[in-house]
Amino acid sequence: MIPDTRFSVDHFTFSEKGGAGEVAKLLCSYQLQHQIQSRLHTVARAGALSIARQHPKIFFDSLRDFYEVRNDYKNPLFSLFRESPGAKEQGGEQIADILHLHWTPGSISFDEMDQLPHNLPIVWTLHDMWPFTGGCHHSVDCYEFETLCASCPQVKKRYQSSVSQALLKKKAVFHKLNNLVLVCPSNWIANLATRSTALKNCELQVIRNPISDEFFNTYDKRFWRNQLTIDEDALVIACVASNLADSQKGVEQLLGVVSELTNTYANANITVLIIGGGRHIKKFNNIRILQPGFITDKASLAGYMSTADLFVSLSKFENAPLVLAESLSLGVPIAANDVGGCREFVNNENNGWLLQNSNDLYQLIASLVENPESRSSKSAAAKRFATENFSPTATSEKYVSLYESMLAK
Repeated sequence: MIPDTRFSVDHFTFSEKGGAGEVAKLLCSYQLQHQIQSRLHTVARAGALSIARQHPKIFFDSLRDFYEVRNDYKNPLFSLFRESPGAKEQGGEQIADILHLHWTPGSISFDEMDQLPHNLPIVWTLHDMWPFTGGCHHSVDCYEFETLCASCPQVKKRYQSSVSQALLKKKAVFHKLNNLVLVCPSNWIANLATRSTALKNCELQVIRNPISDEFFNTYDKRFWRNQLTIDEDALVIACVASNLADSQKGVEQLLGVVSELTNTYANANITVLIIGGGRHIKKFNNIRILQPGFITDKASLAGYMSTADLFVSLSKFENAPLVLAESLSLGVPIAANDVGGCREFVNNENNGWLLQNSNDLYQLIASLVENPESRSSKSAAAKRFATENFSPTATSEKYVSLYESMLAK
C-alpha cells in the first residue's frame, strides 16, 4: 500500500495525446487516488494545429522547425525554435513539491528551468532523445550528441550552430540542477543518455511506461471479430499509427509484404487491421484491409486490437512504444523491427519476434498461414510479460518511491 504521502506533483507535457500524454495522464490519475496532489499541465489537446489560435507563436515556431529547419521532410521530428507559453501561465505562481517533466518542447523551456530553485526535485521521463540532443527527437544513426552536435545532419547548414548552442544550453542547465533524476522507459535510451554530453553525469533510473487498465481486461475475440465482420478462421494482422501515411511507421511496407504473400498463398484468408489517422497512400487490391480510423476510447481500441493474431510494428525508430505493451497485455504476440527499445518487449521469442528485414516478416506470416494452430501459442506468455512489466499500479508505485527518496534529500 502507498502511504498517505501528502506532497504535490506538477506534470508538464505538451499534449494530452501521444505516448507522453497518455503516460502523464495515467500517473496523474493514479497519484490523485493515493492522496498525492497531482496536476497535469498541457498546452495542446492534440497536435500543434490545435493551438494555432490560442498560442500562434508556438504554432508558427513548430512549423518553422518542421518545414524550414530540417533538410529533409522524411527526417525525424525536430524541435529547435518551439518555445513555451510559460510554466507560470500553465501551473500558476505556486511551485509544487516535485516537478515531473514529460514531452516538453512548447511546454516548458530550458530558460524557465534555469530560473527554478536548483534544489527543486525534478523528474524527467525520457520519452525520446530530445532532452539530450541539439533538437532531434531521434538521432537515427548519428551520435553527435555525445559531443556538441557540431554538424547536425538533419538540419540545413545555416541552423547547425543554433543546434550546438541549444545543446550547450541544455548541458548548462542540467548541471545546475541538484535534485534531478532522469527516468528511462527503456534500457536502450538509458544507454544513449549516459553517453550524451548533456546527461553524462546525471542520475538515471529505468522505469517502464504504464499502460491503461483497459488493456488488461479480457475481450471476447469472437464478439469483436463479428463486430468487424472478420471471419473466425482469418489470420488478422494489426498495426497502429497516429499517421498511417508516415513512411517512418512502415504501414505500406507491411501491406506490401502481405500483398506479395497472397500471390503465393492464393487461398490465404488474411485481414489487415490498420488503426490510426490519415490514409495509407498505395492501394492493395488483393488483400482485405480494415481501417476503423483513429480510436480514442481505450476500451474500444482494446476490443479492436484483441481481434488480431499478430501485431506488427515496422517503425524505423522507437523508444518504448506503448502500443507494443498494449498488444502484449491483450495476449497478442508482436513482430517488431529490431530498433530502439523494441528488443526489450520481446522475451526470447516467447511472446513475439524481432525482425531484421521484410523477408523475416514474410516468413513469419507464411508460417502462421500454414500452421493456424500456432497462432495462439504465445498468447499466455504475452499477457504474463505485460502484467509483470507495464502494470499501471506497479509503475506508479515505483514513481512514488522515487518522489519520496528525492524529497528526503
